[in-house]
Amino acid sequence: MKKLNLLWVILCVLMIFVGCKNGGSNSETQPAVTDPITGEIVTTVPSESEDEEGTTADSQSGNNEKPTSGENENPTVDKDEDEVTDSTIPSGSILNIDKDVLPYTQAEIYNQLFDINNRVEVNIDISNSELKKIQEDYDNYSSWGSKSPIYRKANLSITITTSKDSYTYYIEDIGIRMKGNTSRTSFYSDDEGIYNLIHYKIDFQETFSDKDYYGKDADDWKDNDAGKKARKNRTFATLEKLELKWNRNNDGTYIREYYAYEMYRDLGVLAPHTNLASFDIAGVHCGVFMVYEPVDKIFIEKYVDEKDQGGDLYKCGWTYNGAGFFSKSSIGIENEDTGEFYNYDLKTNKKTSDHSLMKNLISVVNGNKVTKEKIAEVIDMENFLMFEAISYFLGNPDDVRNNYNNYYIYFNKSTGKMVFIPYDLDRCFGVTNGWDPTGNAMTEVSPFSQDAAGADQSQKNPIYIKTVDEGGYYVAEFAKVLEEVAKSEWLTTENFNKYYSIAINNYQKDTKPSKKFYNASEHTFKFSNSGLDGNWSFANYIKAKLATYEKYAGKVDDYTSTVQPYYIRGTITGWNVSNDYKMTYNKADNTYTYNLRFNNREEFKVNNGVDGDAGDWYGYDDVTSIASHIDMSYSEGHGNIILPAGSYLVTFYPEDMTITIE
Repeated sequence: MKKLNLLWVILCVLMIFVGCKNGGSNSETQPAVTDPITGEIVTTVPSESEDEEGTTADSQSGNNEKPTSGENENPTVDKDEDEVTDSTIPSGSILNIDKDVLPYTQAEIYNQLFDINNRVEVNIDISNSELKKIQEDYDNYSSWGSKSPIYRKANLSITITTSKDSYTYYIEDIGIRMKGNTSRTSFYSDDEGIYNLIHYKIDFQETFSDKDYYGKDADDWKDNDAGKKARKNRTFATLEKLELKWNRNNDGTYIREYYAYEMYRDLGVLAPHTNLASFDIAGVHCGVFMVYEPVDKIFIEKYVDEKDQGGDLYKCGWTYNGAGFFSKSSIGIENEDTGEFYNYDLKTNKKTSDHSLMKNLISVVNGNKVTKEKIAEVIDMENFLMFEAISYFLGNPDDVRNNYNNYYIYFNKSTGKMVFIPYDLDRCFGVTNGWDPTGNAMTEVSPFSQDAAGADQSQKNPIYIKTVDEGGYYVAEFAKVLEEVAKSEWLTTENFNKYYSIAINNYQKDTKPSKKFYNASEHTFKFSNSGLDGNWSFANYIKAKLATYEKYAGKVDDYTSTVQPYYIRGTITGWNVSNDYKMTYNKADNTYTYNLRFNNREEFKVNNGVDGDAGDWYGYDDVTSIASHIDMSYSEGHGNIILPAGSYLVTFYPEDMTITIE
């Protein structure tokens, strides 16, 4: 009997030991700690007793509510009932997505991948020869002003640790290349290995079969059509691609950009998901990176109503000049191999689109006699007003309003109207490291400003001039949306610190790279929200930004009129804008007036353009009343108003776009 009991004890011990080996949560490398927000036991890196630089009320909220998505956020991806999954797979397993049954559907993995409460680890296994090829691709294309589109071969492991379990997903033969514009740089040499940090783009569907790119190393799929088809259809977490970016602007909180995207979505604006991740490549730990969901066809199909799917999607940014909806904006399909780049780069419908909606939009907002109703016919104004209200409080100097840069637009299929999609928000909520064009982190900029603060010039984007800038058609409506956003919990340090605390808890041990990088020699690589990283603290930024907003919010009527200020432009001004010929706005009767004095016969029109932008012109055909003693004639082919020497009162009526002369 005693022997039997002893055997039973030994058997139980063995079962417990095996269970820990197979069903544990990487306990040796991922110790269990308490989530600071929920109080739950979480398998993650343990947080230290305090943050070295951010141990103030500004970095630890003490609020016991777990950050969750708001009611208005786009819904998470639904479970695909057609996928075969096995919920009994032991936690801690490493699973090949091409060969193994997974514990969750791709949609469920997507939701886990972009949940800030989960710890994400990304590891790229790539040979030195492939890294060298990425460097050579950069050298080749940058030498003639282009960007390499070539993906090189690697293997990828992504580990997602939740409060429940931990799984590593292994993906063989993914494509990887350098990503970015101004951030692209040399990064690898045979002697030093990886010596600079760069952004990366991952492609799960690259076949490496293009002989123009891969030459004799191109993969031959001729006897494996099924395998090639499977590769072209392969996705991970429902995604075709994945983007990875390092903390280039030294944001000590690591989460401002993540927080901004969450804010957009929660308040009803279409925006991609992001998350943090501990990142390693070729055996080098590079710190904590951001993981991005690409804005592409899959993104549109995931979050746009079915009736509006299939529209044109454009990535918008600087190409010789900004993407400001100017009449001379370039529109097309980017081709890195020929050096063709456009302000508005089409990402969907490449074989079928004639860009007609994009061209019409630019024509309308730059056209003569544009009205509030015409603008609403081409732009989803509900989307735009919320997009811009949030953008104002984010204070990004490198966005569409402030530098004509960094955004996507999409044309809904059912209406043809454009919606804005935010993108590249690494300079928001007080990030000033390396660039602070206003000298105060954009905190003193008016919500109704007539300037492009990042570009350091008067506003030239016709959409902003005619909608939310001082004198625009939608100032009153914009003010109401601004008020809604200003009252949001997203602009409170308490809400921000919930996310900040979770980020610290998950990644505090991961921020410091395993080697020094030349382009990050000044970076602290540690969590901080005290402003010692060259950026403002979130709390100081929000306090200053809200103070400026309150100053202007109480005087909305001062910035509201039906149209922008108008000017007399003609032979007397060299047909240029001159503040000496700016018409006076009369709020009582909603008119613009100017007392003209000519010593000689002159030609002119009324115009609301600014230097570099033709604007809207009103001339001979718009004159409805003229004093009988005035000899006015028509300038053939141009519609100019021609008057002899004398003194005149010119009145412009914006309601019906007409002119009287007395």
